[in-house]
Amino acid sequence: VVEVLQRSAHDAGFEPEIAFLANDYQEAQAMVSVGMGVAMVPKTAVALQHPDVKVLSLGSAAPLRRILLAQREDKVYAPAEVAFHSTLLEIARERAGDYH
Repeated sequence: VVEVLQRSAHDAGFEPEIAFLANDYQEAQAMVSVGMGVAMVPKTAVALQHPDVKVLSLGSAAPLRRILLAQREDKVYAPAEVAFHSTLLEIARERAGDYH
């Protein structure tokens, strides 16, 4: 995420001053909520939004994010694995328009 932030800021004409790094998105939201700065996170990271954090969209300027699913071809998958794969594909199809 740091590299994406640096690249996005550079493309926008400035260099960010990064004082803190978070190990997860909830930690980043906690730091933002107490006024320690701002954070750039993917839309999926604010599904559980901290009440003291305002989420702003970067709109069409937002960097793209790809989420991949890798599977072995020579494996027989358990029903739970098949269901998980199907659910991911279904959600991706339903939400594809949200991320353009």
